[in-house]
Amino acid sequence: MKISISIIILIFSCLIYSQDYWQKIQTPVDLKLNTIYCLDSSNIWVGADSGKVLYTSDKGNTWRISETGRNENLVKLFFLDENLGWGIVHYENFPEYRSIILNTTNGGIDWDYSFYRIENVFLYSIVFFDTLSGWIGGDIELAYTEDGGQNWLVPQNIDSTFIYLPIYDLKFFNRQIGYAVGGYIDFVGVVWTTVDSGKSWDSRLVTADPPYDIHIFSANEAYALTSDIEKNYNIEVLKTLNRGIDWTVEILDVFGTVSAISFRNNFEGWATMGRDKLALNTFDGGKTWDYYPLPDSTAIYDVQFIDSLNGFMVGEGGSFFVYQPQEPSSVIDFSKLKNPDHFHLFQNYPNPFNAQTEIKYALENESFISLKLFNLLGEEIKTLDNSWRNRGIHSVSIELNDLPSGVYLYQLNINEPTISRSITKKMVLLK
Repeated sequence: MKISISIIILIFSCLIYSQDYWQKIQTPVDLKLNTIYCLDSSNIWVGADSGKVLYTSDKGNTWRISETGRNENLVKLFFLDENLGWGIVHYENFPEYRSIILNTTNGGIDWDYSFYRIENVFLYSIVFFDTLSGWIGGDIELAYTEDGGQNWLVPQNIDSTFIYLPIYDLKFFNRQIGYAVGGYIDFVGVVWTTVDSGKSWDSRLVTADPPYDIHIFSANEAYALTSDIEKNYNIEVLKTLNRGIDWTVEILDVFGTVSAISFRNNFEGWATMGRDKLALNTFDGGKTWDYYPLPDSTAIYDVQFIDSLNGFMVGEGGSFFVYQPQEPSSVIDFSKLKNPDHFHLFQNYPNPFNAQTEIKYALENESFISLKLFNLLGEEIKTLDNSWRNRGIHSVSIELNDLPSGVYLYQLNINEPTISRSITKKMVLLK
C-alpha cells in the first residue's frame, strides 16, 4: 500500500530526532547548494546558484566564497587535486540554452570559462583523469577531450540504440571501467558501460524511469536508484555484479526523486530526494530503503561520503550537513553513572545486530518506565520492558528472531508524579 510522504514525515517527526546522523551547518550564503565535491575531508567544494563556489577545509566551520564570473546555476563540480578543478553551469536565456564549462588552476579561487560547442545542450556530469583527458555527459551527449577541454569529441564505438537520450551521471571506477546513467521519466531508464577507457560503450535498457546518479562499489559491482517525479511509480534498485553486462531490478516501497546516492560502507547508504525534503537510507547494502526526515525539513540535493567516517550533504538556503557517526554504547563507562543526574537512553549495542542486542538507559529518579519497539510506520510491535525502576543504569537484552531485517525504533517513556518524558532511537536488525 502506498504511504503518502506527508504521513511519513509526520510519523518521523514525532518518533525520532533527525540529527542523530546529520549535523546541520549554515554556510555564509542562503543560496541553493546544488552539488558537492570532496577530494578529502580537508578539501570540500560546493557549487551554488548564482555561479558561486564555496570551499571549506575544516568540515564547514569556516568558508571561502569564490565568484566564477557567471551568474547562472552551477550544477556540477569535479576536482583532480587541490588545484585543478572543473564545473558545469547552465546558461538559460530564452531562446538560447547553453552549457558553460568552468575550470580553475588554484583550488577554486579564480575561474575561467568557455561555452560548450553545441547549443541547446545541457551537460550534467564531468570527469577528468589528468590535466588533458576527461569526459562529459549530458543531453544527447557523451564526449571526451584529450587537450584539457579545448576540443570535445564523440566516441566512435558507442551503441547507437539510446544515443539521443540524456546522460545525467558519469563515473569511472578506474581509467578503463566507467558507467553512465540516464533516460526519460515514464519512458526509459538506461545504463551505459565501458571497459576499454571509453573506446566503446554498451547500453542497457533496464527500467521505465531514469537514474540520476550511480554508485560504483568495485570493478564489477555498481548500484543506482530510479526516480519518478510524479510519484506514480515506485523507486527501483538497479544493480550489476558483472560490469554492467547484466542488471537486476527490484521494486522498493518508496516513492520520489533520487538526486544523488552515496554509500558510507558496504551496508549503509544514503540518497537525497531534493524538494521532497527527505533522504533515503539503507543499512542492509541497499536491499531495503526507508524515508529519513532531514533537520528543519530541508531540501537536499547532493551527498558524498569520502570514507566510513566522513560524509556531507548540501541543499536549500545554504544548508550544509556533516555526518555524525553514532558511537556504540560499549565505549561508555557505565561505572561512572551509578547515580545519574539525567534521564538518558543509550544506543543499543551491537548495532547493527543479528537477532540479539542490548539496550541501556539511565534514570535520575525512581520511575515507572515503558520501553517499546516500533516499526518505521509508527506501529507498535512489542513491549520490551514495563515496570518500576530505581535510580541508576538499567539494561535490557532482547532477541528479535521473529522479525525481518530492517530498521526499527525503540522508545523509552517514564512517568513521574509531575512529568512524563520519552526518548526514541533507531536500531538496525540484519540477518
